Amino acid sequence: MYSNCDYFFDSSGNIYLVRGYLHPPGSVYAKMIYQKDEAGTRLDNFGNHYIKQQLDDGLLISKDSIVSYFKPRQATILKSLSGIWKNIYNSLLNSGVAKEDIGVFGSALVNFPVIRDVDFIVYGVDNCQLIRRQINKIKSDLGFTDISPDHIKYQAQKFGASHNLAATNFEKTLSNKWSTMQIVPGISNTIVFGYREEEVTSELDASDRPGREIIITGIVLDDLYSNFVPRIFKISSAGQIYTIKTLFWAYHGCVLTGQRVKITGKLVDDKVILINDFNHGIWLED
Repeated sequence: MYSNCDYFFDSSGNIYLVRGYLHPPGSVYAKMIYQKDEAGTRLDNFGNHYIKQQLDDGLLISKDSIVSYFKPRQATILKSLSGIWKNIYNSLLNSGVAKEDIGVFGSALVNFPVIRDVDFIVYGVDNCQLIRRQINKIKSDLGFTDISPDHIKYQAQKFGASHNLAATNFEKTLSNKWSTMQIVPGISNTIVFGYREEEVTSELDASDRPGREIIITGIVLDDLYSNFVPRIFKISSAGQIYTIKTLFWAYHGCVLTGQRVKITGKLVDDKVILINDFNHGIWLED
């Protein structure tokens, strides 16, 4: 199964991150992370040059073009973690997460040297709830803090290069990312969550389809699944309940239950709104 946070190489040597779990026949929805280019300044462990792609977009890639595939739970770096990264890994184990439910994605999965951080993914809805209950203890034990205002501003500017800042106030949505830990000024680490294979259902479908543009305001009824991909949460508006879905990375843990939010998106049926265009967004109201 092509699962969120898996990585693959295409026939040109470009590297992609899989987004979501449900894909059209013959294709995989993914984002190019690294473009192979001799002018690139990012080198892997074999001396290949790459340019990192920052745009928060996604593409449909033919399965026929995939030449090698990497899954987070099979990351070789899991056997050689050291320092801070080993401490984070051990903190997840000590919190009650089983070893087989922990993986590493990001550049470390595809044979790049660790320059900035190691990205961890934890599988299982129950484990997300488990970590959430213990996140403050985890941060305290590791000597980390919540994400700082300065780092939130930095991330808001980064995502703002792709998204519509008139539709999303990132300084508020990013403040809701409870699984992000500030290691030192300028470096944070976010625990990401994925579904186990048996948890994947048709409810995770966030594919584009005909609809109409809509702006709607409501109260967030649940926030748990905004920590997964697609980001999913429900809002109540004028007595109706709507399900919001987006595959954009920027909206990890973007809302909290009880918050008032304005959604700019596409209504694709009576009760489902997709945020799948850079003009769409999530605006948290005071």
